[in-house]
Amino acid sequence: MTSIISDALRAFLEANEVGVVGVKRKNGSVHMSTVFHLLDGDRLYITTESKRLKARSVARDGWMSYNVRGPERPYPSVSLEGPARVLREGIAERSRLIYLRFAPHLAENLTDEVLADRDRVLIEFAPERLYAHPYLEL
Repeated sequence: MTSIISDALRAFLEANEVGVVGVKRKNGSVHMSTVFHLLDGDRLYITTESKRLKARSVARDGWMSYNVRGPERPYPSVSLEGPARVLREGIAERSRLIYLRFAPHLAENLTDEVLADRDRVLIEFAPERLYAHPYLEL
């Protein structure tokens, strides 16, 4: 499948590193959670604890939606959806890059083993659909 990550979308996602994950609860209602992300190639990565609802839902359903909003009026934003999965191995470097954005003191000496001890996983998100982008030329 062709990536939906255009140069303009890439620039927007890299400039705005915080977004809102949307996943389904078991009862079908929606759960939303604000997170930091890392864009690597055509995938977005999010660090979380394995016990968090977003990780459990992605593990169960293999799907998520994601919204990123710019910080200034008129608040440009993008909404994306697509397949996602939980990664437990080979996650140290991407996790480190995310930690540097919100908790640099936790980014030192990260290994997969350290992350496992902290119950940390990565959610890998491969957006397939861009369904809203107010005030953006994508």
